[in-house]
Amino acid sequence: GPRNRDVDLGTDLLVGLAVASPFALSGYEEWRGYGDRSIQGWLTDGLVISESLAVSLMLMQLTKRLLPRPRPFTYARPPSASAEVALDATRSFYSGHTAMAFAGVVAGVQSQWRRGRRGGSLAVSASIGLALAAGVGVGRVVAARHFWTDVMAGAVIGSLAGWMVPWIHVRQDAGPVEPGDAVSWRLSPL
Repeated sequence: GPRNRDVDLGTDLLVGLAVASPFALSGYEEWRGYGDRSIQGWLTDGLVISESLAVSLMLMQLTKRLLPRPRPFTYARPPSASAEVALDATRSFYSGHTAMAFAGVVAGVQSQWRRGRRGGSLAVSASIGLALAAGVGVGRVVAARHFWTDVMAGAVIGSLAGWMVPWIHVRQDAGPVEPGDAVSWRLSPL
C-alpha cells in the first residue's frame, strides 16, 4: 500500500523510547538508592548500550548495501513511475529501526541483569522496552516501509548485537555473577 508518513514518524519516536527505557529505569533506580549509587556504573552501561547500537547500525548499513530490496510502498506506484526509484526505496532489508530498538533494549536489560538487578524492576524494564521495540516493528510494516521478514530479521540481528556486545565486555576472570554482585566491565581493547 501507499506510504504512511505519520506512522513512519511515530516509529522514529518509538525507537528513542525503546532504547532509553532500560537506561532510564536503571538511572532512576540508582537515583532512588536501589542500586549501588554508582553514576560511573550507570554511565558505563550507557557506553555499552551505545556500542551495541553502533554495531547494529554498522551491520544494518552493510546489509542494506549488499542486499538491495524494494520497499513495500514502491509496489503502490504507477508503472510510469517505476523508472525513477530513489536509492532509499531499495533499502528495505532489514529494518534498521527495529534492529536499533531491539539492540538498545536487549543491551540495556542485559546490563541491568549483569549489574545484579533481578526481579520486578528488571521484568518491568524488559517488558516496557520489548513492547516498544515490537511496536516499532509493527509500525514499520504499517507505514509500508518494510515487509514482515525485514522486521523479523531486524529484531533478531538487533537482539544479537544487544546481547553480544555486553557479553564481550564482561570480565571473564571475574567468576560467576551472583544476584546483587556488581559487574566489572572490560572496556579495553580485546
